[in-house]
Amino acid sequence: MSGPSQHGRRTRKAPDGDARDVVGEWLEDGAAEPYALQADLTIMIINGDRSPLTLEAADLVAQATETGWADERLVAALSHALLQDARRTSVGVSAGD
Repeated sequence: MSGPSQHGRRTRKAPDGDARDVVGEWLEDGAAEPYALQADLTIMIINGDRSPLTLEAADLVAQATETGWADERLVAALSHALLQDARRTSVGVSAGD
C-alpha cells in the first residue's frame, strides 16, 4: 500500500472503495492505528469524496487522535456513523423507488 516517494518519504495509495468500505474494513481488522485510517480518509477527501460518512468519519478520527480518545470510544463513534449512514442510504433508496 505504501512505497518510497522521490524524496525518500513513504507515499500512500488511495484506498479502494467508499468510506463505508474503508471504515468497515478498519473496524473488522481490529481498529488498530487510527492514524492509518485518518490518512486513508484524508486521501479520499483530497480526491474529491465529500460524502457525509467520509467527512464525519474523518472528523471523528481527527478528534480521537487530537484528544487521545480511548479506542473503544472511537470504535463506538465510527460504528454509530456507519449505522446512521446505512439508515440514511436505506431511506434515500426507499424514497427514490
